[in-house]
Amino acid sequence: MLLQRSASLSSSHQLQDDSISRASELAQSAQTVLKQFPEADADAAKGATEEKAAGKKAGKKAEDKPEGKAKEQKDPEQKKGDADEKGVAGETVEDKSAPEELQPNEAKNATKTGKGAVDADREMRPRAGSAEPEVVQFGMYIKQMHSINLVAETFSCDLVLTIRWLDQRAKNILQPGQDSLTLPTKRAGSHIWLPDIVVTNRKGFDVISSMVTVTDSGVVMKTERMLVNVLAAFDISAFPFDTQMLTVRLASASYMTNELQLSVLENPNFTGLPEDTFKKSGFTFNSVKAQTFEESDASLKKSRGSLDISITRDSRPIFATAIIPEILLLLISWSVFFFPMLPPFVMPRVATSLISLLSAMTLAVRTSTLLPPKRSSYVWIEFFQESCQVLMFFTVSLNILVEVIYHEWKFTDLASKMTNELQKAYIGMIFVVFALCYWGYLMRDTVDGLTPVVSMTRAVLFVSLVCYLAFGISRVRKAGCPVDA
Repeated sequence: MLLQRSASLSSSHQLQDDSISRASELAQSAQTVLKQFPEADADAAKGATEEKAAGKKAGKKAEDKPEGKAKEQKDPEQKKGDADEKGVAGETVEDKSAPEELQPNEAKNATKTGKGAVDADREMRPRAGSAEPEVVQFGMYIKQMHSINLVAETFSCDLVLTIRWLDQRAKNILQPGQDSLTLPTKRAGSHIWLPDIVVTNRKGFDVISSMVTVTDSGVVMKTERMLVNVLAAFDISAFPFDTQMLTVRLASASYMTNELQLSVLENPNFTGLPEDTFKKSGFTFNSVKAQTFEESDASLKKSRGSLDISITRDSRPIFATAIIPEILLLLISWSVFFFPMLPPFVMPRVATSLISLLSAMTLAVRTSTLLPPKRSSYVWIEFFQESCQVLMFFTVSLNILVEVIYHEWKFTDLASKMTNELQKAYIGMIFVVFALCYWGYLMRDTVDGLTPVVSMTRAVLFVSLVCYLAFGISRVRKAGCPVDA
């Protein structure tokens, strides 16, 4: 009996030691979890206390019972310990069911105030319910200009968009003693409020990187780099001497003016572009300006921001490939009047004048491919090429008249005289047309633009051609040759 009693006491002490050891391990595990999720502190401590009490109770019962009964109690107590352990683990998992990306302080806030508070922080703007709008500062930095498409009226660039605002609720996601935290935008958007600022005149875009930085002062900054294709309304009336304005516009996708106001982030590191951005683009950089304005269209009232970049086209390539060839063709056409009036030169005179005109028309078609297909106003380069083509048509018409007078009607003296007159008159008409084209260049920025200049030039050329043809025919009639014959 004494041996059995001794064995029973030894078994009960071993059971007690095992229960206390298991409770200690669970307590240490709970402390590890607490370091990551403070909100589990109370529940874990409670579970550990219950486990330790259960272990002591099991040991006490084992001392008062024989070995057989202690052995029978071992399994229920073991099951109870396992149930308590599962309870602690279950509570920990339940705490982790809060958004897994939360930092400790925000997770604690979610435990105290509920998930609805976290959703409110994410979905409601900081000053929601008040009369004051949110002030969001923005900066746009053109990292690189990829292309300027005049035909499609778009330009593409590598844009770094920075927006900054104040939200005291956002700092709840920081750990104690942490100055700032940077998160991917998608992850940050699950826990804090983000103003949905977008490029409103985009045609397409591809986000390269996006991140949000939260500081302990409540300042939140979102930095986003994207390749964006932007719609533009180019003024091509002065092409190829045109000055264009490249504009990138921003606005909130959902908030009106009374809820969100944009403000320029006055910092050269956040707004502007490198000095050599347009070095290989065919344009020269003039100025850049960031500004805000309010726009109201029916019930749509938005606070908008824009980055306006002024550039001027380098006209030398167009001058070399379009204007100078046009002038050369015009001079070749004029050379027809210097050919002899002899029969062997009839075909060269006619062919030269016609080939010059057809070449000028082909050159005009090629130039038109550089311009937008839909345009509502006159373009200077088209006005210039049209005037040159009309002068070349003069050459074709007047050359045929002179050839008929010389070879058909046999008025060689009159034909030679008219040829000499055209040598001088034609060059005079060229200078008149060039003067009108220069006037049109000066008038390009006025309200009427090129319209009055184009109308006047067409009238001058038409009247000049008709008057000289009528004058030539009247001189033939006076010489005694019936034109009708």
